[in-house]
Amino acid sequence: MRKDNYTLLIVCEGENTERAYFQSISDLAQNNSVVWTEGINITISPILRTNEKEDFNTSHKINHKKKRKQRKLQAARTLTQNEIEDKYKAEPIRFVREAQLGLKDGAFDEAWAVFDYDNRNCIHAAFDLANSGDKKVKIAYSNYSFEMWVLMHFEKNKTAFSASECREKKEILNCNSGIHLNDCYGSKCISGYLRKKEYLIESTKETISLYPKLENSLEFAFHNAAWLRKQYNLSQSLDKLTAYTDVDYLVKRLFNRNDLIKWIGFNNDFLIKKTLKIRFESDKNKIVVKIANESQATEIIEKEAICLEDDNHNKVEVGKRIVLQSSENKKIEVSLDNFQQYKYASFQYENEKIIASLPVHSL
Repeated sequence: MRKDNYTLLIVCEGENTERAYFQSISDLAQNNSVVWTEGINITISPILRTNEKEDFNTSHKINHKKKRKQRKLQAARTLTQNEIEDKYKAEPIRFVREAQLGLKDGAFDEAWAVFDYDNRNCIHAAFDLANSGDKKVKIAYSNYSFEMWVLMHFEKNKTAFSASECREKKEILNCNSGIHLNDCYGSKCISGYLRKKEYLIESTKETISLYPKLENSLEFAFHNAAWLRKQYNLSQSLDKLTAYTDVDYLVKRLFNRNDLIKWIGFNNDFLIKKTLKIRFESDKNKIVVKIANESQATEIIEKEAICLEDDNHNKVEVGKRIVLQSSENKKIEVSLDNFQQYKYASFQYENEKIIASLPVHSL
């Protein structure tokens, strides 16, 4: 007997950018039986409006179900904004509460809230609410805005932007067009910077999904988002981080991926899978990769585990196959004489990858 589909809810802050982006990914995921072998139903809130005449207030409705059916959701009732209790109406708390209610009534197996910093005062309360209850709401968060995740598809950047789009009252200035006196030319808003660099031409606030324009750079974005998080002490409050995104976690989840990327520094120990301690060291024109097996079992490191990577994370294998007995240590030396174009050293074991900037290229 086939198992019922897994159900996942995403509550987006944005009516256009985020909703359209995740709808594109969801369509791909739900139609890919290789990625989700047992099937998945993904619901995006706000729901995509079917025509321009639809009342704006209905765009935040999501269909819930009382119990699962195979391959599709059974619409049992509709959750409206009026069902969000008054104490949860402030943004972004409201998005978390909507996701939480989806878990509470059993309609969904998993729920995410997607929102930005956007100079809000209740970020902490939103995270606290997400972590309350028996089933936790997961959060995909960006600072300053979702466009920081878009920027990660093109470059590593930790600029402290102060807007997604500059505005005068409600009018978007479309910075870098030179039309408006207060055009920041990408110095303040992320979208203006994207246009200045010619990464994107149009506004990110359109209803057309950005995903088709970004999908070929997805792996690059995964690396860059992990790099961005490495630039900060993440024990700090997230609202204090001037540039941040972890939207990549949700994107990977939708594609049913569990691979991890972690940026580290040279001369720092890092434990992978609680079994291998890895350390990158530099010695003149070479790097030294030290590997210690801290498990009780024999571990085999394949030659492709150690690589050098260029700025686009194209890689060349520089390791060798080694066998590590329990508590055994070994090191691999890699000459950089013929690899001057490479900027990073990486080590991958199963689904975990660590990467470090070569000392001469440290960012």
